[in-house]
Amino acid sequence: MVGGLDSGKVLRVVGMAATMRLSDRGPDDAVNRRISLLVLNKQAEQAILHENAESQNEPVSALEKPEVAPQVSVPTMPSAEPR
Repeated sequence: MVGGLDSGKVLRVVGMAATMRLSDRGPDDAVNRRISLLVLNKQAEQAILHENAESQNEPVSALEKPEVAPQVSVPTMPSAEPR
């Protein structure tokens, strides 16, 4: 991960600027673009892991290596011929 944090230390990443706003100026407002770190003990970690086992969430490791989208050629405009 960027910054040197071991990916095994990250359990979940959630962005909530659009749903848990601190300001009504929109999700792109600087006050709404924040991160929170939650440090868990082993018991809380296991409870969350059990919760994740029953969901369709993607592990962080699956998100680190996105598939490469196929390249699409740009359509060309036909040349305008005088009439």
